[in-house]
Amino acid sequence: MNREIGDLAARVFAAQFYPAIGFGISIPKAFAQAHAALMMEDMDQDDIPELYQSSTCSEEELTLVRPTATPGG
Repeated sequence: MNREIGDLAARVFAAQFYPAIGFGISIPKAFAQAHAALMMEDMDQDDIPELYQSSTCSEEELTLVRPTATPGG
């Protein structure tokens, strides 16, 4: 966050960001989803979250959870 964010905006952002990471979505995509959720809630704080990403990191490197293969699937 580039400055203080309100409680409701923080909850909206976190409710989208962290579950997305847990479901195997990369950090940049999870951030984009969480940012979109703030915009959809029509909050004037959607400019507060910022993502800084190295240009040398791949999408694969920025995916923290890998779905496991299911038997027969």
